[in-house]
Amino acid sequence: VHGITNLGRLQVKSSEKVVEATPVATPSAFARPPQKKTRVDPSSLQFYHIPLEAGHPPVVSLQVAVMLINSLVPFPIATTDQNAANFVEFHANLVVSSPYITETLTTSIKLASRQIEFRTPDPKSSVASGSVTYGPYQQVPAFAHKPLRLHFKATSTPSSLFVKATRAKRVLQLSHWGFLSVEEEYTIVNTAVRFDGNFARVDYDKRRPPTAVSALPALISPKAQDIY
Repeated sequence: VHGITNLGRLQVKSSEKVVEATPVATPSAFARPPQKKTRVDPSSLQFYHIPLEAGHPPVVSLQVAVMLINSLVPFPIATTDQNAANFVEFHANLVVSSPYITETLTTSIKLASRQIEFRTPDPKSSVASGSVTYGPYQQVPAFAHKPLRLHFKATSTPSSLFVKATRAKRVLQLSHWGFLSVEEEYTIVNTAVRFDGNFARVDYDKRRPPTAVSALPALISPKAQDIY
């Protein structure tokens, strides 16, 4: 939630919101030290123009929801233990890439588990019940950048958490009698930690590995018939 305060005398008719494009992390990226930058290049951001109604109060609250993909990367990337837990790393900008000066900023991250291997050290950070909180920070400059790195245990619920579709195809057929036939094809991969050991069927049946995909949820219309 972003709070915008008009400190001038003129009526503000719109506000600019930017969303920082998070680069897709690769395993090789963890082998080199992160670049120490303190400012985000505005040309790498996507701007959204938000009109404001006339006569709005001097303080406006905006709630912006952003969904990120390819943001969790297994680390380590491979294991020889069939029942090994899945640990992931998350890299992001700790502060909001706003085109305005931010008077007060607090960042809270809710993790998938309470087992945290590493988090970016900061004197203004705290951990409680699997949530990491940074801040509050005062007078954050526009387009500021503060690197954030979290290394934590990822749960296997749901088991499709690390399923990624690399290809999706949907075919719709409408008959002369008004019946609609829908067929979907997906090419999926498991992006959890890679298993490089010898697969043991007995151990698998006794204890399902936390990175194994046992089910794929699907949203189907209640009026659907003849599902195959």
